[in-house]
Amino acid sequence: MNKRTPQQIGRSNKQKGYRVELQFAQLIGGVRVYKSGALSKLGKELAGDVVGMGLRWEIKVRRTGFKKLYEVVKHFDAVKLCTEGKPSLIMMSLDNFMYPPNEWNIGEKHAKFKMIRGWLEHEKMVDALAIKIDRHPFVVVMEESRYREWVSSYQ
Repeated sequence: MNKRTPQQIGRSNKQKGYRVELQFAQLIGGVRVYKSGALSKLGKELAGDVVGMGLRWEIKVRRTGFKKLYEVVKHFDAVKLCTEGKPSLIMMSLDNFMYPPNEWNIGEKHAKFKMIRGWLEHEKMVDALAIKIDRHPFVVVMEESRYREWVSSYQ
């Protein structure tokens, strides 16, 4: 599969990405990283799309796809994604991430979600991933150990 270069990505796709990154930054009280994506090869301090809540975020937006992801999340406060031999991922709505419920209803799903895991594992440059599909709310995904570490230090 050939990856498209930044010059080959359409103007409307770049604008959509910029809009969603800005929307997410405003929701969490963070800031959008200048020239996000283009400068990530220069080091962790320039990686990611948004910095906020003590974390470096990668934002992914798609028109369709990840229906399975939204189906899983809508039934639980959080879902633990388990894959043998890999660190567990925790996935939840942005609302539950920002305003945790008093009692969690946590589901467990044994699935690979290779693309999501790949985005998070890519050189370990970002702490968390926010995914937005069409008109659905944001979904937050991060390694479970990183989430526990963040909860104890941030809140």
